[in-house]
Amino acid sequence: MLSRAAPEYDLQRVEALGTQFFDSLASCLDAFIAAWEAEETPPHIAAHLPRDEPKLIQYALLELVKVDLEYRWARGLGKTVDAYLEDFPLLDDGDGPPSDLIYEEFHHRKKAGDACDPEEYYERYPSRTDELERLFELHTPDMSTSLAGQMPREVPDPGESIDDFLLIDRLGRGAFATVFLARQRSMQRTVALKVSANRGEEAQTLAQLDHPNIVRVFDQRILPEQDLRLLYMEYVPAGGLDQVVDRVLETPPEARRGQLLLDFVDQALLARGESPPTDSMMHERLATATWAETVCVLGAQLARALAYAHERGVLHRDVKPANVLLARTGAAKLADFNISYSNQLEGSSAAAYLGGSMAYMSAEQLEACSPVHSLGPDDLDGQIDIFSLGVLLFELLTGYRPFIEDDTLRGGWSAAIQEMIDTRRAPIAEERLALVPKDAPGLLLPTLLRCMDPDPAKRFHDAGEVARHLELALMPRAAELIAPPPDAKSRFARRHTILSLTIAGLIPNVVLSVFNILFNLLKTVPEDQQTAFMDMLTIVNVIAYAAGVGVALAWMRPLARAAKAVELGARPDGVERARIRRGLLRFPERIMWVVFALWALASVAFPVWLSVRGRADFDVWFQFTASNTLFGVIAAAAVYFVAMRVVLWALLPPFIDVGAGTVEDRERLREVSPRSAVWFGAMTAVPFISLILLAIQRKTEPTPLIVLGLLGSVAFALAYVGMLAIRRDVGALDRAMTPKR
Repeated sequence: MLSRAAPEYDLQRVEALGTQFFDSLASCLDAFIAAWEAEETPPHIAAHLPRDEPKLIQYALLELVKVDLEYRWARGLGKTVDAYLEDFPLLDDGDGPPSDLIYEEFHHRKKAGDACDPEEYYERYPSRTDELERLFELHTPDMSTSLAGQMPREVPDPGESIDDFLLIDRLGRGAFATVFLARQRSMQRTVALKVSANRGEEAQTLAQLDHPNIVRVFDQRILPEQDLRLLYMEYVPAGGLDQVVDRVLETPPEARRGQLLLDFVDQALLARGESPPTDSMMHERLATATWAETVCVLGAQLARALAYAHERGVLHRDVKPANVLLARTGAAKLADFNISYSNQLEGSSAAAYLGGSMAYMSAEQLEACSPVHSLGPDDLDGQIDIFSLGVLLFELLTGYRPFIEDDTLRGGWSAAIQEMIDTRRAPIAEERLALVPKDAPGLLLPTLLRCMDPDPAKRFHDAGEVARHLELALMPRAAELIAPPPDAKSRFARRHTILSLTIAGLIPNVVLSVFNILFNLLKTVPEDQQTAFMDMLTIVNVIAYAAGVGVALAWMRPLARAAKAVELGARPDGVERARIRRGLLRFPERIMWVVFALWALASVAFPVWLSVRGRADFDVWFQFTASNTLFGVIAAAAVYFVAMRVVLWALLPPFIDVGAGTVEDRERLREVSPRSAVWFGAMTAVPFISLILLAIQRKTEPTPLIVLGLLGSVAFALAYVGMLAIRRDVGALDRAMTPKR
C-alpha cells in the first residue's frame, strides 16, 4: 500500500512516509499503551491518532482500536466493535468492520471469560462470514492480529546496557524489532543485536544457514522478565539496500554506475570509522560496471542465497531492500528471517506489512494474508521469494517499484490487500518498463519479468535459475544466444527449422554446382557432347538433390518439431532436452557426409557416362573426378559450417540448461571447435592442392588455374569467418552451461 509513487507524485513526501511509517505507528501505540497503564480512566483513541501525516490515520486507528479492545475486556470494561463504528465510521468499508477487528473482539471476550460463540458473529456480520470462519478455525488463546502485541516493550536506548551487551548505536527499527550496533562484553566483539518480543523462531531458522550472502547468526538470549529476545549476529557495516534505492532516486539515470554503490559503501564505512577496502575483487568488478550490470551482480548473489535457504526448507517471505545488508566489499547479504506474514498465523497482522513489505509480495502471498481467500501459508513455496526478489531488483534498477499502487487505505485491510492482488495480476505499466536503462543487458528485463509473472507456474522453478540467468546477462554473446529479443532472426529459424536448415544446405551446393558445371564445360567435356552432358547433369542432380534432401528431412523433422514447440512455450524434460542437444550437434556433420557422398557418386557417374559414349580417356577421368571431389569437399565443408552456425546460433540455445550443464554435455559441445578446425583445413587446403596438381600438368590452361585460385581464396575467407563464429558461440554456450562453483 505504501508503495513508491509514480514519477509525477511528490516523491520526497512519499519517501519520508515510507521510512517513518513504523516509527510513527509504534509511537502512537506506545503512547496509547502508556496512557492505559498510567490513567485510571480509559484514554481517548482520537487523542492518540497521528496529526502530522493524515495517511497514517487509517492504519493507526485500526491498531489503536485493537489495543483498546484488549485493555477494556481485560479490565471488565468490555466494548463491542459496533460501538467503535459509531465513534469512528471510517472503520466501516461498506460491508461492516474489518474481519481482523471483529476477531479481536471475539478473542478478548473469550480471554475475559465471556460466553461468546462464532455463530453470534456470523449473525451480526453476515457479509464477513467466510472470513470469520477461517479466523475462528485458527483461534488459540494466544492468537491475536494486533501489531502492538508483537512489538517489544521498553526497548533500551543507545548508551545503555542490556544483558551482556553495550548498545552503541541504533541501526534500524521495524514493526517487530529494533537493531543495535552493540559490544558483546564477554567476547569483546562488535555485533548487530536485534531486540524483539520473545516470539518466533528466527534464531533456529538462521542457525541452519551458512552462506556468504546470508547474515550469520551467532546465538540468542531470552530475557523472560522483560519478555525480550536478544539475537546477536554478524555486524554488516555498510547499511541497507533501501538506502541505496534512495541514492538511486537522487541520481540522474545517466549518472548511475557501479561506482554509485561503491561510493555509498565507502561513505558508510567512513561514517562508522572504518577504512574502505582497497584490494577487493568486488570493487574492481563494480568500478567499471554499468548500473544494470551492478544490479545483475547483486541479484545473482541474493538469488543464490535464497536457493540455498530454499534447499533447506526455509522461506524468507519478506524479501525487500531493507532486509538486504551490504558488506564492506559491496556484496549483498540477506537478513531478517523473522517474518510471520499471514493473519492466519499466530501473532500476525496484515497491518505489519502495509508499511512496505506487502509492496514486494506476490498475489498468492497476499492472498495468504487475507481471510477472504482460501489460500493458506502451507500452500506457499519458494516462488513467493522469487517474486519479491524480482520486485526488489526492479526497484534497485530504476528507483521505482514495478506496480503503481494507491497509498490510502479504503475498506480495511482485506479490501486493501485485494486491491494489491488485482494490481499484481495486471500487466506492469509501460511507464514503469520505460524506466529500465537503455544499456541494460538484454536478458535482465526478461529475467525480472519472469520472476514477477502473476502465474507461479511460469516463474523460475527455483532461485538458482534466477541466479544463473542474471549471471548469464553479464555475458553478452551468451545472453544474446540464450534469450534473443522477440524480433531476432534466430526466432524465425526456430519456428521454421526445416526451411532454415534446407536453405543452409542448398545454398553452398547450388553455388558450387554452378562453378563445377562451368569448370567442366570449359575444361573437360568436348563441345559436341555438351548438350548431352547437360541432359545427364539434370538427371543426376535431380536424383542427388532429392536423395540428399530426403535424408536430411528424415533427420530434421524431430529436431524441427522440438525447436518449434520450445519456441511456442513448451519445456521438455531433462532427458528429452539432452537427446535433442545430441541430435542438433550431430546433424551438421552427418549431413556433411551425405553431401560429400553424393558429390563422390557424381564424380564417378559422369566419367562412366562419357566412357559409354566413347569420349573418356584418362585425362577426362582424372579431371572430372578431381573437379567433383574438389568441389564436393568444399560443398560438404561449407554445408557443415553453415548448418553448425544455424544450430549454435538459433536451434541449440533453447535446449541449453543454463548453469546446469553436465560434463558430458559440455564435452560434446567443446568437441565442435576442434572438428570445425579439421573441416576448415579441408575446405581451404583442397583447392590449393588441386591448383598445384593442375599446374604441374603439361597441358594446363590459365583459366582453370585462375578459377581454382579465386575459389580457394573465397573458401579460405568464408571458412575462417565461419570457424571463428562457431568458436565464439561454442565458448559462449559453454560458459552459459557451466555450473557456478
